[in-house]
Amino acid sequence: MRDLKNNIYVSQLRAVADDNGVDAYSYYIDLGVGSRQSLVIGVMMGTAAGTLSSSVKLVPTLYEATATPLASASYSAVAAANIEGAFTTVDAAGEDALTQWVGYKGTARYVLVYLNYTGATGAWPIGVVAITANSGTQPEAAPTTAALTS
Repeated sequence: MRDLKNNIYVSQLRAVADDNGVDAYSYYIDLGVGSRQSLVIGVMMGTAAGTLSSSVKLVPTLYEATATPLASASYSAVAAANIEGAFTTVDAAGEDALTQWVGYKGTARYVLVYLNYTGATGAWPIGVVAITANSGTQPEAAPTTAALTS
């Protein structure tokens, strides 16, 4: 069947916002609801107001947890073997104002993105989106997403 619309669900894990260089977590997505089998995460970046360099940069990192989804201490970086593609360090002009995509191949129930800033990036709008599929239901139902509380 050539019907992508009813076979995926797009979730906003982080509204486009400016963190002013302060590290931030996106919302988590719960892959256990509906037994989702496929996940793609995109980090959407606008143009950084500051000059990016090796000392002024952003490192987006995919994190996962198997339990206690609301506590940041429950999460750890996803192993490279469980990521299709890679988020890359954004530390030069021309590396911002784009979207970086990765696929999640792990088995943890909860996944989020940690935005790790170094230096004064200035105003820089960044958002995070998740696309899930293969839950066995059609149309694809909305997954649970929520903010961390600690």
